[in-house]
Parts: sequence; C-alpha cells; structure tokens
Amino acid sequence: MAKSTLVAGYSASQLIIMTNLKGINNEDSIVLPGGGGNSINWIAGHILASRTSVLKLLGGDRFLSLEEAAPYARGAQRLNPGATCESIERIRQGLKSTGKDLLKRLRDIPDSTLAQEIDMPNFPIKFEEPTLDAYLTLLLYHEGYHTGQLGLGRCVIGKKPLIK
Repeated sequence: MAKSTLVAGYSASQLIIMTNLKGINNEDSIVLPGGGGNSINWIAGHILASRTSVLKLLGGDRFLSLEEAAPYARGAQRLNPGATCESIERIRQGLKSTGKDLLKRLRDIPDSTLAQEIDMPNFPIKFEEPTLDAYLTLLLYHEGYHTGQLGLGRCVIGKKPLIK
C-alpha cells in the first residue's frame, strides 16, 4: 500500500474515532450493550492500546502503561460496571495524542523503510510478504473494524449517529 494511502486511512480513522466519541461521558462509555459485545470505553481503550503496536513499529512511545492497557487486551474480561478501567476522558486524550503522533511518523517514514521485511513471530496471520507496510495495513483494518463499533455503540446508548 502506498504511504499516502496509509496516511489517508489513519487520518480517516482518527476523524471518525474522535467524532464518534463526541458527547460521550464516562457514564455513557461503560454502558454494556444487551446480548453481548463491549462498551464504548472498552472499544476506544482497545484502539488506544492497539496503537502501541503501530507506534512501536514506527519508533514511538506507548500512551498507556502495560497495566493500564491490560483491561483492553484481546480476550480480556468484559468491562462490567464498576470494573477498573481508564476514564473516557483519558482515553480520548490518548487517542488524540497517539493519532497525531502516528500520522506525523507515517508522513515522515521513508518508503524504503515501509518496504522492509519485519519479524512477526506471534502474529496469528501469516503474510506472503511480511513487510512493515503489510503489517501497518492490517493494523489499519483492525482499527477500522473497531472504529465502526464506536458508531454502533453510540446508537446502543441512545446517542444520535454523527457520521452519515
């Protein structure tokens, strides 16, 4: 994927995330959807925790500590009301900060670095060409999957959709 496409994809994701989090307070963020699924707090926190992988590949720093990110890991227990988690305000701050850092790093990275092969020993999907570019593209897909869930989460808690 061309660098400009990665920048456009992560820019769109950032805009949609921040738009979908508008008007969401901490109480709203921990409401669980009926029938299963995760709260807005978990989804947004998971996106933030996952960005650590992206930023690590690009030489950046994590926003959440390992301990703070643990409730948002894949397979973590559902965040029930009263569970220990980050406030939606802190998550929103982290998403804003990491989004800005991520986009700057993507704009500045040389194409030759994106084309380099990288080692992904514990990653569940095997790439025919395991390049940094391929990995960043898959992580963008992952972020987009959860970004869409934020929009649905708004509807679950009775908020109007902001992306039309």
